[in-house]
Amino acid sequence: MILRGSVLWLLVAVAPSALAQPVASHVQVTLGSHRLNQDYRTSDPWENLMDVRSLHTLGYFYQRPADVGWLQYGLEGGGHVGYDSDRELLVVIGGGNSGVSVYSDLWSGDIAGGIFVSATPVTSLRFYAAAGPSLYWGALRRSDRGSGTSVQGTAGDVTVDTRTHRYDLGLGLYRRAGVELIFPNGFALGASVRRLDATLDFRAAGSVRMNQTYTSLTLGGRF
Repeated sequence: MILRGSVLWLLVAVAPSALAQPVASHVQVTLGSHRLNQDYRTSDPWENLMDVRSLHTLGYFYQRPADVGWLQYGLEGGGHVGYDSDRELLVVIGGGNSGVSVYSDLWSGDIAGGIFVSATPVTSLRFYAAAGPSLYWGALRRSDRGSGTSVQGTAGDVTVDTRTHRYDLGLGLYRRAGVELIFPNGFALGASVRRLDATLDFRAAGSVRMNQTYTSLTLGGRF
């Protein structure tokens, strides 16, 4: 009778504490700048170069741990979008006697999913790393913002195709790592680094390599 009462008391005492620790998921919104610092060639006959310095990025990531504890692993999913606009190139024609300004808008993005591991040595500090495949895309739009693309050069009328829309889609590999400062209310503030092995190939309009590591500010929490 005493043994049965002891077992019953133990079950009543342990069960609520186990139920009080559900597996919490980690959610992040990322804000960053993907610095490219490279040129890509235009499709005009003179193969002029257009500068691409950086992409402003916005991302979202969701991590679902397999179990509770200070050391966790599980699945991660999310994606990024990046945008760069108003890059201007002056195409010079006829030895500098005339030219036309070309403006470029570049969009990029990817949808990623992989595996993550994390460590929380203290309740207020969390480290993590993740990797997996990523489906990426890019869109390039060029315009002269004028009424036409025909300009006068020394050799007569010359037509430059400044209105271009190009797209690319591919599969790559992403890796990222970061650290978070976790507040008592569950809100998390941190920083992360990410790398995506990808090249946006716009055929005659040129290509942009996306495989530079970049940093982001992360805002999130546990739910």
